[in-house]
Amino acid sequence: MAAAVLKLAIIADCVVLVLLSMGPVAMADIQDDCREICRPKCDDFTTRVCNTVIDIAPILRTLDFFFTTCKVRVSAQCTNLCINICSLNTLTPSAPTPAPAGAAPPPCKA
Repeated sequence: MAAAVLKLAIIADCVVLVLLSMGPVAMADIQDDCREICRPKCDDFTTRVCNTVIDIAPILRTLDFFFTTCKVRVSAQCTNLCINICSLNTLTPSAPTPAPAGAAPPPCKA
């Protein structure tokens, strides 16, 4: 039994080392995927936000640079936040499903 556990631990260590050695490359792929997801969503969001700000303060329509500046500033924040959230879940394929509302908690092990 102890020999099997030791072999499993050695295999697990090797897998971890291989995955860690691929970290930056794998992370680059994840960030590229996240950029593809986030960019269109943030572009739409940014346009809506800037148009809303202009609707609230119509005097901003007289400033030729405002819409472009607004889009750049809001888009940068939106994209950074979206990519950070998107790339957080790098170890598991999906989040665990929550327990049903009426489910009993699992018994404690003593």
